[in-house]
Amino acid sequence: MAEYKATVSFTDPEDAGYVYLVGDPYPRNGYVPADDRIAYLAGNKNRLKKPVIAAVNPPVDKPAAPKKPAEPKNKK
Repeated sequence: MAEYKATVSFTDPEDAGYVYLVGDPYPRNGYVPADDRIAYLAGNKNRLKKPVIAAVNPPVDKPAAPKKPAEPKNKK
């Protein structure tokens, strides 16, 4: 699971009313939210109309292309 942290203080009713403060890791230890819950909190269609969590280390879109090995020099 990706790592997230709270960007806004909020109470999560789906996590027994747990209060997340700005900078707290999401989810807390012992709580495993559904993927759609993470999308809801990371999007702008929640009650606050803005993301309340953000990925700490967002995934890279595509990996860097591997380097080609150096071509051997012709020895004469």
